[in-house]
Amino acid sequence: GNDAEKIFYFKECAAILAKKEGEEESPSLMAPYLYMGVSYINMKDYPNAVEYLQKAEKAQKRSLTCRKPEAQEPRKRNLATIYSYLGKAYNAQRNYDAALANYQKAEEIDSQAGVQDLDLAIICNNLGMVHSSVMNYEKAKESCKKTHEIACKLSPLPVALVAQIQRNLGTAYNNIGDRSNAILCYKEAEGTEAKSMPDIFSAKMHNLAGLAHANEGRFADAYQSYAQALSMLPEDNELKGIIYENFGSAYAKDEDLASAEAYYLRAVSIKEKTAEIHPSLATTYNNLGLVYLQAKEYINATTYFEKAEQIYETILGPKNGFIAVTYRNLEYVYRILGDKSKEAAYNRKADGIMNSSKADEIMKK
Repeated sequence: GNDAEKIFYFKECAAILAKKEGEEESPSLMAPYLYMGVSYINMKDYPNAVEYLQKAEKAQKRSLTCRKPEAQEPRKRNLATIYSYLGKAYNAQRNYDAALANYQKAEEIDSQAGVQDLDLAIICNNLGMVHSSVMNYEKAKESCKKTHEIACKLSPLPVALVAQIQRNLGTAYNNIGDRSNAILCYKEAEGTEAKSMPDIFSAKMHNLAGLAHANEGRFADAYQSYAQALSMLPEDNELKGIIYENFGSAYAKDEDLASAEAYYLRAVSIKEKTAEIHPSLATTYNNLGLVYLQAKEYINATTYFEKAEQIYETILGPKNGFIAVTYRNLEYVYRILGDKSKEAAYNRKADGIMNSSKADEIMKK
């Protein structure tokens, strides 16, 4: 049945077991609580998912205390599974600290068990993605590298998963400035995708060609490449958001601000559904703000700069160097609008973090 039906069934099972055992944290309740938590994740009801997964955690811990040490080890991996799903639920709610804590617990349990299987590979991959979300790129690289090492020992794996793992490691290397290893990983991913997903692979190649054309100022060729890439993708593919953003950037460079605005808004509509609150969405908001700034639509510019600010502050905190650029943009636009109070406030915010090496590096880019 569907997830709602599963939840109804497992709630009935849990009620019967709780009545029989005389308590709600009995070890026998671990399985129905876990299945309910997973079903709530599938339904994107993350608060309820966390509630039942935490109940599953308590029940599983009770189970471990009732057993001799030598009998505990095989069952600890159930606890790792619970922590992995908790990480997923917290990550979906953008509670990255809790997501990291739970993924790390899951990784520690599986690593101590001495196993290197698909479950551990997925845990390490997800841990790397959360590190990347909070821009902790060195740790993201280590997690992605471990995922790749495990995946190389497992055979066969789903081809799409292999390509994702290769690409994630490439992105991790790229984010720490290791371009040579990034290129090697991207080439591995391209080779995997070319064999298994020819349309997706071709779309990505056309997108890259469009970027190259745009960087050389050949905008007509860039637009053609981006259009070809879009034509090869299914309607709900997340890559469309990236291509729309690239369209917007090219039109902005080509000084066609109306077209740039239109494509950035398309990118926003996709990313708000898929990325929700993520640095990539903040980047799109910031780019859209710059377009409005160039068009002298200052109120719209402040709206999108402030949206970018909110995401960066939520994910990274107000003292992270990545937000300095947005603070400077807001300082500038409020200066134009003649709002001295807000101009001064953003000047203080930017100055407060501009002495950090990371902020200096970002402002130079």
